[in-house]
Amino acid sequence: MAHTTLGVILMVFNTPIPQSLATEIEKCTRILKKLKIPPAVLEKARGVAIVSIFNFSAIVSGSAGSGIVLARLEDDEWSAPAAISTMGGGFNLSIGTHLIDVVFVLNTSDAVKEFCRGGKFSLKELKFATGPNENENGEYCDVYVYEKSKGIAALLIPTGEVLKSTVIVERNDANKTFYEKEVSIEELLTGKVPAPKDILPLHDLLE
Repeated sequence: MAHTTLGVILMVFNTPIPQSLATEIEKCTRILKKLKIPPAVLEKARGVAIVSIFNFSAIVSGSAGSGIVLARLEDDEWSAPAAISTMGGGFNLSIGTHLIDVVFVLNTSDAVKEFCRGGKFSLKELKFATGPNENENGEYCDVYVYEKSKGIAALLIPTGEVLKSTVIVERNDANKTFYEKEVSIEELLTGKVPAPKDILPLHDLLE
């Protein structure tokens, strides 16, 4: 009963707490389905990173989250997913908390290469903008951002400011547990590891 209740909670809130890669895949599939990114945008994407982030602010702000990243391969198929986490911090005059579900559409090979480096890196190194909807053309850049936020500070803390301070971290432990061997994020995003069947529903949404 407790396990069932926990599962319902995780589904409703898309928890930003790092989970197993299998659970992260399920969560990120729900997020991608909910945000409904235009097919024309996904057709050109070189990769996607999907995360849920918890942000708090009380003059000093911080954020943490988790999700996955995957890339489009040379044969136009999608790669195996890699587990990632996020963290960030800074200063903000607002007070409050909110949750953000985010899809980063990686438009360029350079954006994918940033993730392939592994370890951790700041999103400030990439140029990103709010992704276009079905009826508009967005400013072409490294990364399009699609997000949905909720919480008592959702109108007080600009989501863009949260994302600019975000650092992406490779979750080696989660990837090793899921794939049952040491595997780098570069190996996953370049097709050196076959895509597991768990990711196929998400692959279908990207097609």
